[in-house]
Amino acid sequence: MTHRCDMPAPRGTLFKQPREIKRVWRRQPRAPRDAEHLEAIRQCPCVACGQDPAGEAAHVRMGSHAGMGRKPEAKLTVPLCHAHHMEQHSVGELTFWTALELAPTVIAERLWRAQGNVEMMRAMVMVVLGERMAGGEK
Repeated sequence: MTHRCDMPAPRGTLFKQPREIKRVWRRQPRAPRDAEHLEAIRQCPCVACGQDPAGEAAHVRMGSHAGMGRKPEAKLTVPLCHAHHMEQHSVGELTFWTALELAPTVIAERLWRAQGNVEMMRAMVMVVLGERMAGGEK
């Protein structure tokens, strides 16, 4: 523990009683593996419209343990084009994903398991798009 002053001082003097200095949380840099995963996500088609490549890795905060104002881990990302990423932020995640009838955390977890294999990740997104299109035609 770090203390400001190691010796006690008489009351009313400029020297104060020792007190513990709080450690300030500092943002840790992303792991190289996370950066590679985010780049692979950006190369996949958009899960909302199929634009290829999506170009953006959208973080899913629903169900994450990240605090307010903090991005969740890289494993909770899905590919979205810029327009849909902005829509996700403007209408709110719950409204956005409910309207698309998609479970973003499930998609993100599947993509995380396939990390390092961009072709497999792209194929997974194409399956999601195919299921969504088939469901819309019923």
